[in-house]
Amino acid sequence: MARDVFSNVLLIVAIIFCFGTTLSVMRESVDDETTLITWLLNLSRVALGVDTPMYITIIRPLGQFTAMVFNLIVNIGLLNVLIAQLSLTYLDLNDQKAGWALKHRAAVVTEMEAYMSLKQRKAYCAGLRMDE
Repeated sequence: MARDVFSNVLLIVAIIFCFGTTLSVMRESVDDETTLITWLLNLSRVALGVDTPMYITIIRPLGQFTAMVFNLIVNIGLLNVLIAQLSLTYLDLNDQKAGWALKHRAAVVTEMEAYMSLKQRKAYCAGLRMDE
């Protein structure tokens, strides 16, 4: 389960790096001071939902389109991570439900036996025919 999350997060980091490199190489910013590190930080903040995309106002239309595609891909990727985690959790719980049911049944039987007399317990165990 952790391996799946790690691979999806690694994919999102690679996408951030690719789009940051693309925007840096395209020199889409009006400012000449915008570097690769600045783009990577901006895109990372937007991908994590920490910051709003304020850089949209300082880039040209092709850069805006690239940023829009980036947001679309990252949001779909994060939804994919969420869906994968939910399905893995469901499968894990589904695999364990028979064990939990048996454990619950054993607890109920143990509690019921506490209220039975020794004669009733012997009759009950003999009726189960576990010796055969």
